[in-house]
Amino acid sequence: MVDLMNGTIDCQSAEGKGTTFTVVLDIPTADKQLEEIRLDQIDALIVDDDEILLKTVSEELESLGAAAEQAESGAEALEMIARRHETGKDYTIVILDWKMPDMDGVETIRRIRTEIDAAIPILLISAYDWSDIEDLAKDAGANGFVSKPIFRSTLYNKINEVLGTPSKSVEPEDDYSDLSGVNVLIAEDINVNWEIISNMLGMFGITSERAENGRICLDKMRAAKEGSYDLIFMDIQMPEMNGLDATRAIRNLEDPWASSIPIVAMTADAFSENVTECLNAGMNGHIAKPIDMKLVIKEIRRIMKERRQS
Repeated sequence: MVDLMNGTIDCQSAEGKGTTFTVVLDIPTADKQLEEIRLDQIDALIVDDDEILLKTVSEELESLGAAAEQAESGAEALEMIARRHETGKDYTIVILDWKMPDMDGVETIRRIRTEIDAAIPILLISAYDWSDIEDLAKDAGANGFVSKPIFRSTLYNKINEVLGTPSKSVEPEDDYSDLSGVNVLIAEDINVNWEIISNMLGMFGITSERAENGRICLDKMRAAKEGSYDLIFMDIQMPEMNGLDATRAIRNLEDPWASSIPIVAMTADAFSENVTECLNAGMNGHIAKPIDMKLVIKEIRRIMKERRQS
């Protein structure tokens, strides 16, 4: 892999001491990312039996400027689509889950096409492999597929794709002065992960401290003075005390500042049930690994904005 990337790799080893591998890669600076994306004049229906997914996808769409309504089953979706169709105000797009009780996504699509005869673009979402149902879903009338976990940029690109509209966006400004002085506590037991996230945060003027596991994170919060940290990034799988137990313990601290500090899960477990577990434990957000730094910065800014407004 190093050779393919035109890099060099060096090895130094001493018996009884260990081995150090050093990799050097010449990597070009990335182009600016396009972030100011909009879906104005989009009227969407989200269909899923998962309450958390309904909420998160609706919030993502609304943050893009779209209007979003929710249905918790295929039967409810059929009623809502039929009512809108009768008034001549069809949804712009329907986004529905494949795995739902009573009536799955493929059957819901089939009934939308046969009973309502509505030519609404439909996206089918799933955390599972598409290969077994792709042909069946297309035959039923699906226009596209989106895999879970669902990200804002994925929604934007896929909706534009099925609607046949070009993606438009504005390059973001390189101004991160608002992040200067932010200090975060990172609960992470793996050295490499800690080094990566702390160095990346440092590039934006954000300082960070480490807790090697949930127990140490809890101890640091017990001893910390008010305002020592702006938020906590919490790994879930850690020795001694995992991130969920550490969050619950922090929420039970007597110090009002410590017990209310924003906590964001940072974990490879990105399915909706894992997100729900984190939120139920008292966390304020969830970021999936591998870390997307744009999402980390957005989450920090969101939390800072909410704290200023509260």
